[in-house]
Amino acid sequence: MNDTSWAIRRERNVLVVQVTGPLGEFDRRLVEQFTQEVQNALQGQTGASLVVDLGDCTLLGSGALGALIRLRNEVVASGGRAALSGATGPILTIVRTVRLDRMWELYDTVDAALCALSPAT
Repeated sequence: MNDTSWAIRRERNVLVVQVTGPLGEFDRRLVEQFTQEVQNALQGQTGASLVVDLGDCTLLGSGALGALIRLRNEVVASGGRAALSGATGPILTIVRTVRLDRMWELYDTVDAALCALSPAT
């Protein structure tokens, strides 16, 4: 049984992906599906920014870390910004250990990330 899910929505012209449960541990197909769905949502959105909410994520496996790096690189290459939100405890430790905090902007909440990444109106 797989307890992993994610929800993708657009808010304030930023793509927000909320991850729930473990991501990327021993399930390459799940990580590929996650990556493809986020890429599809970003497709044709030049300069689009991305927030990945890890507040309900319980584990980040190596496959998920690789997917996050690929997604961040694609977003930045298209002129957007990439942020992680809600990472605490062991998830934040993983993020810092593999130095994702040097590639991704980090915010405590999705709202804080949206305020920072949203285009001025």
